[in-house]
Amino acid sequence: METALKVVKYIKGEPGKGLFNKASCKVELAVYYDSDWEACPMSRSSITRFFVKLGEKLISWKSKKQHTEARSSAEAEYRSMAMATSEIIWLIGVFGELSVKNLLHVKL
Repeated sequence: METALKVVKYIKGEPGKGLFNKASCKVELAVYYDSDWEACPMSRSSITRFFVKLGEKLISWKSKKQHTEARSSAEAEYRSMAMATSEIIWLIGVFGELSVKNLLHVKL
């Protein structure tokens, strides 16, 4: 919690800073996801994790316990992929509203 507060204070104190990429850097979204099947021994729920990078910069991440119990590790991975895909769709919409049209492709 303390680290999160430090990040928020930094962002609030530096509103003019942004994400700067090198001129030679390709602007592409890369999404990495994973799940931990039956990570919680009490509820037998899996944990979904993913993070999104724009070029070399981390722009989004999430770790969440899944609501329902997965029957297999493949099902838990599929749910992680579905959650990461919904984040991709949302980000593409945000970038479209910001007139960022030179996204090459998305790696999942």
